[in-house]
Amino acid sequence: MGTNRAVPLAYPRLRRKYGDLIAYADDPKAHLRVELGFDVVQLATGRYRAPAYVDLIGFEVSTPLLERAFLRTYGLEMKDLFTDLDRAVGSYRRTVSYLLPELTRIAWKSKQEEIRQLDPSASEANFVFRFPRAEYERRFGARSPKPGLIERMARFLAAVLPKVGPLKVLVPKLPTKEGERLLRESFAASVENYRLLLGELATIDDLEDVNLDVGPIVRAGEYSLADDAYSALLLLLARREFAAVPPALRQDILAYYADLGAPIATKQDEKRWKRTLHALEELKAATPAPAR
Repeated sequence: MGTNRAVPLAYPRLRRKYGDLIAYADDPKAHLRVELGFDVVQLATGRYRAPAYVDLIGFEVSTPLLERAFLRTYGLEMKDLFTDLDRAVGSYRRTVSYLLPELTRIAWKSKQEEIRQLDPSASEANFVFRFPRAEYERRFGARSPKPGLIERMARFLAAVLPKVGPLKVLVPKLPTKEGERLLRESFAASVENYRLLLGELATIDDLEDVNLDVGPIVRAGEYSLADDAYSALLLLLARREFAAVPPALRQDILAYYADLGAPIATKQDEKRWKRTLHALEELKAATPAPAR
């Protein structure tokens, strides 16, 4: 409702190629730039102040709950993906602490007149967020890995080089007025949908398995990233010999691969497709784990 319709408005060339709806899989870089542009618009209209930004950076993760939910949902333990989950969360938090100041700087530069209309007292000094590393470590510790020489050099080059080629993804693509309208409407619809789902939690057993990028129920061969995700999950589960695959997940994977004649994107990699088919046969033969 929002990004997929705003991308073709921002990129007429892509619109001529893909039409009025452009999914993330069609052009990830264009999507990322438009989504960053949405962030700039939200920052410009939200009238945030430094404490709010710190809250966004300092979110807390209930690791034990996450680990239990992850195992129950995917049949995998968090350590199967992360050797150090706390460090991974810290790394994500540190990245956000770099991103927010940059987005506020861009928002002020491109939208300062609109920001001043919303808040006449706004100025670059009180709008642009700054968060020194020393202050970050005082509040949140130093669990995130410190950037090495190569990473520091990459950040320096990203800051000084013209944003062309691969570096273009670092530049937000501000939405058109129509794109801003789509953003507001899609955000309102998402909030309302989430509110309704919360109200139904006590009465529903399972949420619909929908494609969160394009909307419809997930089906093999209809979206390349879904095909890749199912293959990756199946191969990870095979490494653990399907020891803890929840019955519902087992049924879902088998249903997804029910029609092997579908144009599944994984087939483009012959070796991976063979591994996926082998893992699928192993799943069919494995003894189902007890329901949790």
